[in-house]
Amino acid sequence: MIFGLCASAVFGTLLGLFYALQTFLIDELWISPRVSPLQNAAMLVLVGAMILITTHFFGQLPQNYGKIRLQLRESGTANYRFVLLQMIFPAFILISGTSLGPEATLVSSTLLYGTWLRDKLRYYDLHFDLLQRFSGWQKWRRLLAINKYVLRTPVDSPAMLPLSARLKKVLTLAFFANGILWFVIVFTLSGEPGLVIRIGSSHWQGKAWVILLPLLFFSYFSGQVFYKLMVRIKQFVALNIQRPFFEVLLGGLVIFAAGLIAPEMLFSGQHNFHLFTTGWQSKSIVYLMMVALGKLVLLTICKQTGWLGGDIFPVLFSVTTIGFVIAHFLPSVDQIFAVVIVAIGMGTAILGSPILVGSLIGIMFAPLNLLPLVIVATIVLKIWQDYLADRVNVAYFKDIYDKTKWSSRVDNWS
Repeated sequence: MIFGLCASAVFGTLLGLFYALQTFLIDELWISPRVSPLQNAAMLVLVGAMILITTHFFGQLPQNYGKIRLQLRESGTANYRFVLLQMIFPAFILISGTSLGPEATLVSSTLLYGTWLRDKLRYYDLHFDLLQRFSGWQKWRRLLAINKYVLRTPVDSPAMLPLSARLKKVLTLAFFANGILWFVIVFTLSGEPGLVIRIGSSHWQGKAWVILLPLLFFSYFSGQVFYKLMVRIKQFVALNIQRPFFEVLLGGLVIFAAGLIAPEMLFSGQHNFHLFTTGWQSKSIVYLMMVALGKLVLLTICKQTGWLGGDIFPVLFSVTTIGFVIAHFLPSVDQIFAVVIVAIGMGTAILGSPILVGSLIGIMFAPLNLLPLVIVATIVLKIWQDYLADRVNVAYFKDIYDKTKWSSRVDNWS
């Protein structure tokens, strides 16, 4: 248990350092009045070259979360050989301005670290008596070896420590919680701004319950249209550009163009959510819609051309921006209420998970007095997707409701 707590503390610290590093680099290299288009172009060229080189030698970094889970189902383990590298290279990809966030690296790295720790503890269990004969340094040298002294498949042996299934679950939760604790500690010490950003205050009244479902499903089906558009863009790029060099070149050119047209389209949505608390929401609805749609197109192209990162917060940023546009046409409805419900509906349609979208919006962005409506909207969409969608004759969207497809949508849009 001591080894597991020490290892999870190290993992949480590394994840915190990764998050702090990519934010620091973005602030220093992009969010600065000294930056010029020429410097941006030079940075994109350097990062593009790094993507080509690292992909050739190490494969996709960060590793795809869906593929990691597939490895775990098929073999019981995953390839965590280059997990330390995916704490470094993706940080530099994110500073390029790609319209993606750090969550892909955080999630996949957490899963890989957890898999490594499980494989290491299997080895420790099986060779417990042998390890007790070694000196302290010899024992820890074996326990700390990244790619040696691991047991990648379950072994049914009398030598294994008789840990009950319940105790193993408790230990797993303890290690996970300890990792999160150390991530929070590093996050706090690094001086990062808080992740919780309330986008405004709401003064909704009882009539909000009347418009809740119509607005929610209007947003949900509108979000499916955007999702279809994103899939078509991904398919078009995949069919017409197949060489890695030209893929990376296309992604770099699109990022550069987006930075010239509307810098708000760049980076993770979380990095830009503070804009909603300023006068930015007073911009014209044409500009807001351009930024929202442009960001969805940009993140789709980036994911397809090797400029990798997480799409959860960029999508939430885009649908929240669209929420302000729609709220403009509903003057009799509380603005922030409309924005939050639109974001939940569209975000669920694009990302595929009402629990994920509802939880993040409710915890991090929505005013606290909207939580009852957020919870109801999340439950309604969950029931819709799980039990009712296939019973409704909406043939155009039928493939979206196939659970085997939308379950991996957050990572692959497959």
